[in-house]
Amino acid sequence: MQLRKAHRGKRLSSDHCAASETDRYYTERSGKRMTQEIPPALQQQFMRFDKMQHEHETMQVMVQSMQSELSEVRMTLEELGKQADDVETYKVVGQVMFRVDKPKMREELEDRRQTLEMRLAAMSKKIETQAEKLKELATKIQEEAGKHNIRLQ
Repeated sequence: MQLRKAHRGKRLSSDHCAASETDRYYTERSGKRMTQEIPPALQQQFMRFDKMQHEHETMQVMVQSMQSELSEVRMTLEELGKQADDVETYKVVGQVMFRVDKPKMREELEDRRQTLEMRLAAMSKKIETQAEKLKELATKIQEEAGKHNIRLQ
């Protein structure tokens, strides 16, 4: 038995579970089509799942961005460590380069590295928690859909 949107002919999957209250669905069973409305509570769970999944993906993109920045900061610190303390050091701000004190620059970069590492750790925990909640909600949706003889793929 497959669940399809009657007016679009698309299969409803756990990857895309949003549905409006006016959407009608039909089930295919032994070649027969039955028009069926999704209960409002189940529709809300679909929308909640979709929203949570979008937030999860957004957090993953943020983590990738922070990981990239952290990698850049670490490489910069490594290169700074290879240079003597009396070497002229510059910092680019916008389109302008400024001469900076190397120890002060190193301190700023170390602070940034620590901040990024803490944020990454917190965000990773949040992503794990979100993934667990998504899994639980998907299970709830499957169970609720089963009660109404709706099969999700």
